[in-house]
Amino acid sequence: MTSKAQRAITTTTLPERNKPTTINAHLDRANTVFEWALNSHPPLVAHNPVTRLVARRQKLKIEKYQPVVIDGEAIERLIDATDPAYRLEIVLMGHLALRWGEAMGVGVGHIKDGQVLIRQQVIENREVKRR
Repeated sequence: MTSKAQRAITTTTLPERNKPTTINAHLDRANTVFEWALNSHPPLVAHNPVTRLVARRQKLKIEKYQPVVIDGEAIERLIDATDPAYRLEIVLMGHLALRWGEAMGVGVGHIKDGQVLIRQQVIENREVKRR
C-alpha cells in the first residue's frame, strides 16, 4: 500500500451522523488491518498510521446511555392518544418492547393464540425484510 493510499484512508472524514461508538469501532478495525499489513512477511506497509488514534486516551468520548423507562400507565396514555391506524404498533412497542421496524412488520396474521410471531421487519426505506 502506498503512503498516498494510507493518507487517503486515515484522513477520510466520516459522515457527521456517525456517533463516537461507531467511529471508535471503525478506528479499531482500521488498526487491525494496518497491524496485519505491518506484520505480514514481507510487510505491506511501513508503519501503522492509526496507532496513535486508537490509544486509550485518544479515542472519542462516549456518553453513557441512560435508558428511559416509562410505567404501564404512561404507555396506556400513549396508546390512547395514538391514531387508531398506528395503535397496534404502539401497543407492541410499549408492552412487548419491540423495535420500530419489528412492530411495523407485524400484521394481523402474525398474532395467534396470544402470541406474536415476528417474521419480518420494516427497514428504513419502508421495504419489508423477511427473517
